[in-house]
Amino acid sequence: MRGVYYQEDISIFDYIIVKTMNNAAIKTELHDRIEHADDKQIREIYGLMLNYFNGQDDGDKWESLSEIEQQIILKSLEEADAGLITPFDEATRQIKAKYGLND
Repeated sequence: MRGVYYQEDISIFDYIIVKTMNNAAIKTELHDRIEHADDKQIREIYGLMLNYFNGQDDGDKWESLSEIEQQIILKSLEEADAGLITPFDEATRQIKAKYGLND
């Protein structure tokens, strides 16, 4: 059971309370929790909010890319489909060997 407010660390009871709260009560609860959050929590909450609101963009991401960016992506996909790529682990191993780097 997943919803906008559900997280693994809250009980089903808390989930039901949040689902039945009106918007005014939710805003009050959010404001109170933010007011009492420490600096680390404020930054985490802000990051979550940015991620949430930035994810709400209904626009087509592909169309927002420049033509050259689209061409680079399409070429990269073609190369990957043709098996012309080096897996990350292998590329990392080769670079470390070439430059004498340790793990």
